Amino acid sequence: SDSDRSNPSEVKDLLTQRLGFLAHFVVRLWRRRDGVLRVTCDFSPNGSDQRVQLFDMPLAEVDFRWSSVLDLPGGPPVASECGSSTNPS
Repeated sequence: SDSDRSNPSEVKDLLTQRLGFLAHFVVRLWRRRDGVLRVTCDFSPNGSDQRVQLFDMPLAEVDFRWSSVLDLPGGPPVASECGSSTNPS
């Protein structure tokens, strides 16, 4: 789905639980057929339980949010960072 599947209150409730030493997070970068880049993040308490999707968001939004949290300027434009096919002449 193109919409953000995360529910902020569910994510907050999940993250306030004690995650433990072996908590398992998977962050993936996906390129859709239309070329749009998205980032998903799944969580599993110990790596073997069923994973819970924390978010599914566009790459630009994830970059902005994570840069804000880390107090860093946003990275290079997504197109240049990911090997855009545009080639200036």
